Amino acid sequence: MRALKIVGPSKAEIQEVAEPEIGTGQVKVTVERAGICGSVTEIGSGTEGIAVGALVESTAVAWHAAKVGGVRKGSIVAIVGAGPVGLALILTSRALGAEKIVVSELSESRKELAAQLGADVVDPRETDLAAYIRDTYGDGADVSFEASGAGAVTLKAAVAAVRNGGTIVMVASSHGEVPIDLNTIMNSQKRLVGTLAYTNEDFAEVITAIADGTLDPSPLVSSTISLDDAIEKGLNHLLGESRNSEVKILVRP
Repeated sequence: MRALKIVGPSKAEIQEVAEPEIGTGQVKVTVERAGICGSVTEIGSGTEGIAVGALVESTAVAWHAAKVGGVRKGSIVAIVGAGPVGLALILTSRALGAEKIVVSELSESRKELAAQLGADVVDPRETDLAAYIRDTYGDGADVSFEASGAGAVTLKAAVAAVRNGGTIVMVASSHGEVPIDLNTIMNSQKRLVGTLAYTNEDFAEVITAIADGTLDPSPLVSSTISLDDAIEKGLNHLLGESRNSEVKILVRP
């Protein structure tokens, strides 16, 4: 059978590989869609809800982050960066009861999608996120998410966006060290926490939420391509400028 294999940094090949034999206590899964992510591959199987099934893993990342941040009924949430996880945070925060969600993003296509998902959207080149939240909703967000990974500028925006005593959640990986004024954190009694991946419980909760209609991540699918196109229209596509416009690309074997 054919498989897309990662063979080095930013390099993949479509190869012929032996079909795996089933051992004791194992099952063989037919892959209907595989989602391309920055660090992992997500798998969906079955004949119904294929696209949604391929988004469970990435949505679980956002679900876990929202829980770590303490999003609950009535929360005001700020999200810095509307990439795949930032957009999923709109959905998971809403599912957990958030009342208002404000997103800061540069990309036109991602701003448009964030608005379609029900968030207020600001462009940081034109509008200060913290000022917008204070002017519109009071003292500041209860929880903010740094989902950009761009560095000091986006972390500073996430810190400024929350009220005194609020929580800032680091969701995105940063490239290198990021400076931060710890006196700001101390004097305002804000909490800065990190989040990584998800737990088995989160994964199961996302499946349940999708099944009962609480969550619908299907709007996050921006493209579906064949396995033959997975390198050129998938991986290479995301390594270029399209990384700023695509959300989730699904591969059809």
